[in-house]
Amino acid sequence: ILLRDKTGLLLMFAMPILLVIVVTSIQNSTFDILNKNKIGLLICNTDSGRLSKDFIKAIDTSGMFNISFTSNSNQTKLADEMHAKNIVMGVVIDAAFSKKLEAKAKNTAAKALNSFGLEGDTTAIDPQKNNYLSLYYNPVIQPSLKLSIKGALNAALQIIARKEVLRNLFFSITETTLPDSLENEMLDNNMSIE
Repeated sequence: ILLRDKTGLLLMFAMPILLVIVVTSIQNSTFDILNKNKIGLLICNTDSGRLSKDFIKAIDTSGMFNISFTSNSNQTKLADEMHAKNIVMGVVIDAAFSKKLEAKAKNTAAKALNSFGLEGDTTAIDPQKNNYLSLYYNPVIQPSLKLSIKGALNAALQIIARKEVLRNLFFSITETTLPDSLENEMLDNNMSIE
């Protein structure tokens, strides 16, 4: 019966192929847009410490973001500015960002020293008060893109935190500052993914 219906036979094979082509081109164009364009990121840095500047530099180094700066830490004003500039995400860096990150790094370094049998000051840090950043997203942003952005920001934050722990460990052992060449060698010794 199907051999007599040439149109039905053609549609039975052509429609799935057409569907695959359409879906693939839509997904490809989405990734092309993201790969060619940087994601707009509005940063309000209320911290004046060195680590917040290092964090912003790490974000910029990722190459994923087109960074704009604002002094509006008010949620409503930040949202308005994001909308006006057509930016999908905003970050407010806490005023105590550097102090909190330094305290956490010192505590982590002290725990490491204690595990080696050396003395280190492990003052308790309240985990509830480790809110370094406030993130604001455009409501239309897709959940997968939101996770990618959050992952990139977490990666930048982890780089800064690792550097600070390493500096504290080195200073605790040698009582001198960590040389830049050694820091770069220890932190940039990553395996490449091919």
